[in-house]
Amino acid sequence: MKRAMRPEDASNAPPLLAVDERVLGPEHPETVAVRHNLAAFTGQAGDAAAARDQHAALLPIYERMLGPEHPNALGSRHNLAGWTGKAGDPDAARDQCAELLADYVRVLGPEHPSTLNTRRSLGDWTGEAGDPAAASRLFAEVLPVYEAVLGAQHQHTQAARQSLARWTGQAGHPAKAPRPEPRRVVGSAECGCS
Repeated sequence: MKRAMRPEDASNAPPLLAVDERVLGPEHPETVAVRHNLAAFTGQAGDAAAARDQHAALLPIYERMLGPEHPNALGSRHNLAGWTGKAGDPDAARDQCAELLADYVRVLGPEHPSTLNTRRSLGDWTGEAGDPAAASRLFAEVLPVYEAVLGAQHQHTQAARQSLARWTGQAGHPAKAPRPEPRRVVGSAECGCS
């Protein structure tokens, strides 16, 4: 559904969006894809509030087009939560992630990567909202699931481990913070490449 665009295409998104809205209509899948990309580029360029607002405008469109439990609609909610937090409201981001998590678990299951990433976001926004002890507990619960599902070396597992260390330390228990797993580098000797 998403038209492939790269960050370097960001300047082309507004004129492309105007054409798509005029020719295809505001809720055509390609138009929605351009709006999604524009929202992401807006946030990446440093305007978190505008990205939040753009994602908030997209969410009802995704829900109308696909249904509220479609993975793209759930992903849109995750994006909205993230930009809400980055725009300065970590409490709302935490609450949005908590609500979203229940839906992800019901729709995709407790071990789906999108569910795990929402658990990770919930942990981070809980910490950012001022409760590092609760964030540490959330990461202590999700890290073993990441390890079992994705493996200890996966980048999302590594990020969860780093967040556990961060929030455990900020909760006043730096000695209990996990040490990072050494990253295994796949090199020529391992893969038989020269």
